[in-house]
Amino acid sequence: MAKQTDEVVVHNNRKGTLTVPGLGTLRPGANKVTREAVQEMRKRTTGPEGKSTISPNLLTIDEDAPAGTEGRTAASAITLVKDTFNLELLNEWLNSEDRATVVRAINDQVELLTKEPDEEELDGIDTSNAETV
Repeated sequence: MAKQTDEVVVHNNRKGTLTVPGLGTLRPGANKVTREAVQEMRKRTTGPEGKSTISPNLLTIDEDAPAGTEGRTAASAITLVKDTFNLELLNEWLNSEDRATVVRAINDQVELLTKEPDEEELDGIDTSNAETV
């Protein structure tokens, strides 16, 4: 089992941003948040029957996994990187990562997120898919 830290990864499984009580606005993919924020989210989104009011399809919380690439296998770290759309978080991981395959995956993801899209790539993109739960 991974060493517990004060932060966890919460995956927003939607293609758009998601605003969650206690967590704030989550980008698509992996987001690093505090355990305290997850506890607050659970308090604020628990219905009268003790069940969460948030669909399990919307969020995945990796409470037992490290909140970054360190402490994960290379394959797990690369999967996490490919599901991360936050440049600040990717750069944070890049600064602490020394495995060549993971560094390459981070650099590839940063390049994907920072390249200028072609006009054809922008056609048909619906940017109005943000959701609040």
